[in-house]
Amino acid sequence: EWNIVLAVDPENFSAKKGIEEADNILNKLKQEEKQNLEYESIVKKAEQSYKEKEYINALDFYRQAENVRPNDKDVKVKIKAVQDTIDGFIKTSLEKAGKYLNDKDLIKAAYEWRNCLKYDTKNVEANSELEKHKDEIKKLSDKLYIEGLEAYGKEDINNAISKWKDVLILVPEHEKAKLNIEKAMRRK
Repeated sequence: EWNIVLAVDPENFSAKKGIEEADNILNKLKQEEKQNLEYESIVKKAEQSYKEKEYINALDFYRQAENVRPNDKDVKVKIKAVQDTIDGFIKTSLEKAGKYLNDKDLIKAAYEWRNCLKYDTKNVEANSELEKHKDEIKKLSDKLYIEGLEAYGKEDINNAISKWKDVLILVPEHEKAKLNIEKAMRRK
């Protein structure tokens, strides 16, 4: 209607103002729609990650969704639920690690400490325990690595792989153990 008015009276202030306001409203609606689509996409990714038990990814996606809609209470509830789940895993891992350490099973204790660090890389207790036991871990990983070499030399491939996998639990960055596992897997 305002375009019709402008066709008759190109200088009509009310028509120009009406078109400007309508354009602003449409642009705002487009931005809101875009924001809603972005939000829904992020939440779907979060839900899929949670379903796949990728809790850190789920938490990251929910936080992204919170950035899109800072006042959304549902997202805040979901963030808390995922964080509680992660905190529960950390607590359980630390408890298991303590039990394994008491049972003198350093491999399983180290596994649990490292599992804890998957959820919280800065976890003080897990990092402290790994640091406290680093000499024992190094000594045991060296022993297991050699046992793996001996087993491999005797054609006991499965035992060799098992030993080297234990080495990787103790020292995840142990390149020789990784390479030897790959080599042994090709011989199976």
